[in-house]
Amino acid sequence: MCIIHRDIDYLQKTIELSIKLETTVYDSLFLAIAEKYKTKVLTIDRKLVETLKRKKEEHRVISPWNTSRR
Repeated sequence: MCIIHRDIDYLQKTIELSIKLETTVYDSLFLAIAEKYKTKVLTIDRKLVETLKRKKEEHRVISPWNTSRR
């Protein structure tokens, strides 16, 4: 199943998350969509995972990276 989203639908939440979490707008868009659907983002982006960990928001993603390791 493929769901197409209009970016405008998530613009406000995306900007809020980008500022709060100090993530890119691109990454924040995925986080906003996941939040709407009460799910997580599957990622291998180590930088994103580490950024979220610093903000104590790593619960937003599923990643193979062990975030407790540096």
